[in-house]
Amino acid sequence: MVEYSGFWIICTKKGEIGMKQKYKSILERVSIVIILAFLLTGCSNKGKAFYNTAMKEYSNGNYEAAADSFVKAIKNRNDVAEYYIDYGFCLIQLQQYQEASVMFQKAILEKESSIVIKNNKKAYRGLGIAAYVSGDYKKASEWLQRAMEYDTLKEYDEDILSYLGASNLALKNYKDAIENYTEVLKKNPKSTEAHVNRAKAYFISEDYEASINDYLEAKKQQPKSYAIYLGLYEAYKANHQMVEADAALEEATKLKPETPEDDFNLAKVLYYQGKADQAFSSFEEAGQNGYYESYLFLGDIYSERGDYENAVYYYEKYQEKANSQDAVFYDRLGKSYLLSDDYAKALTVIQKGLEIGNLSVKKSLLRNEIIAYEHLGDYESAYNKMTSYLKQYENENSDEVVF
Repeated sequence: MVEYSGFWIICTKKGEIGMKQKYKSILERVSIVIILAFLLTGCSNKGKAFYNTAMKEYSNGNYEAAADSFVKAIKNRNDVAEYYIDYGFCLIQLQQYQEASVMFQKAILEKESSIVIKNNKKAYRGLGIAAYVSGDYKKASEWLQRAMEYDTLKEYDEDILSYLGASNLALKNYKDAIENYTEVLKKNPKSTEAHVNRAKAYFISEDYEASINDYLEAKKQQPKSYAIYLGLYEAYKANHQMVEADAALEEATKLKPETPEDDFNLAKVLYYQGKADQAFSSFEEAGQNGYYESYLFLGDIYSERGDYENAVYYYEKYQEKANSQDAVFYDRLGKSYLLSDDYAKALTVIQKGLEIGNLSVKKSLLRNEIIAYEHLGDYESAYNKMTSYLKQYENENSDEVVF
């Protein structure tokens, strides 16, 4: 019994020691958890405080200060998707598009929770906008379509579709752009922007009636917009409705310009009315204010006057500022070089225009290419080009062709 009792005594003592060690271990682990929770809560609170400061600065337009606070918020809490998303939009405002895209990518997760799905839609929208404003319209279209795949946050869809439509316009996917803006108008029938942009897509697609209808709807919403009257004028003109086209211009002259952009657009209205002398000084001022298309109009005015040296001066100024990649522009510049006897430059820009491709000016470009080769003394190239030209247009009235 003594042994037995001793055994139990020994065991009890050992058990007591074991239990004490066990309790101590548990207490230590609990303490660690409490400390970690305290630290995490502290980090969470700090992260949230920095995030709130960032959002306040962002809403006030202080993007540099907002960016600094976003970085601090993420440093304290690097597992909150909203921090990355809103920081991404702040970076867009700072024109740091690549960095913004990195932030949006970090917010995307492969999970099925409702919060993750919402954040993913926001992040893909952000990626699309970053790509769009950086000029990568193909990538923008891809990201924006991904955003539209999420059947949540419907309030974002109008904005996403608008950017998608603008991307497709830039990519010359006019049918898709029309569909995008049609969807926007289903959600918001009074969207002036959607009517105007769909009108542009219809115009380029040569559906002038549809373009006119959209411009008229846009005019109801913004009756004081010069840009809408100018678009309407172009659509009426293309549809051979010159009475209505002239009426649109006349109506526009009754508007009161309030901004530099209005002054520029009024100058265009006057130019289209045949009042180039009245428009001239306004175009010069508009060019100085950053409306570089004014230089194109000034080049046209001098070209119409037969002053090709000044026409070239303004066309080159337009190219320097706007970096145009338009075949129609190269056709104008090429003709002015020819008529000012600068045949080498004429050939260069004419061939650039031909590389871009535009059926409306292809014939003119090809004809002027032949003239340039002839004046440069490259008669073999001139002959070969002329043979090809005559073969291509042999069934057309060639009264205009004079070599």
